[in-house]
Amino acid sequence: MIFRRREAPAPLTDGAFLRATNEALSTTVARVMGGAPRLAVVTARAGDETLCCGALIHAAARGGARVDVICLTQEEETVPARREETADALACLAPDAALHWIGAPADALPARGRQFDMLARRLQPLIAPDAVVLLPWHGEPQADLARGHALGRAAMPEDQPALCYLAEARFAPEAKVPHGLQLLIAPPVSVAAKRRAMGRHFGRREEMAASGGAQASALEHFLQHPELYLPR
Repeated sequence: MIFRRREAPAPLTDGAFLRATNEALSTTVARVMGGAPRLAVVTARAGDETLCCGALIHAAARGGARVDVICLTQEEETVPARREETADALACLAPDAALHWIGAPADALPARGRQFDMLARRLQPLIAPDAVVLLPWHGEPQADLARGHALGRAAMPEDQPALCYLAEARFAPEAKVPHGLQLLIAPPVSVAAKRRAMGRHFGRREEMAASGGAQASALEHFLQHPELYLPR
């Protein structure tokens, strides 16, 4: 019997943002951090901190920055496993990082109102005033990601340094690309650490692989393509 090795899906290469990378500004971790001693990553769902920002997290930590990752939501049926996987993945990127869970229900982040204000107040003390902050982009098609951006903005001073990372929006075929798209030039060791870290997100990887098609290709894209950031 002959066993054939299953090839990894070809990474996605199309989308308005991906086409725009030909003219994007290149940036480095040193430029992003600007000498700041801390990095705070606000994510609406576990795994996005690795998929979208893993190389930057690793390189910033190697440079001596303290890292905080704040996950806004969790899926009730997978809470223990996802928390453990996320902690293991973050240890691959920044062993001394702090992982914070807000615990709001997935797919139900508020856009405004009392619940929004309550979550923003819980988030506020977790974002150090001397940190560079990474937020989901406000134009993300997935509602929790866009609302995660709004919550992060509400929890931090207007003049605090921040960038937005791109998740699903990078594959949108006809999205309007804002000015200032930045392509992170990360050290190879940080790119390799990101792949190792994503290997710890078993549940997230299985979900993306099981979806097949674009989702399976998207996983490989995030592991191969440079991270993309926008001014907030």
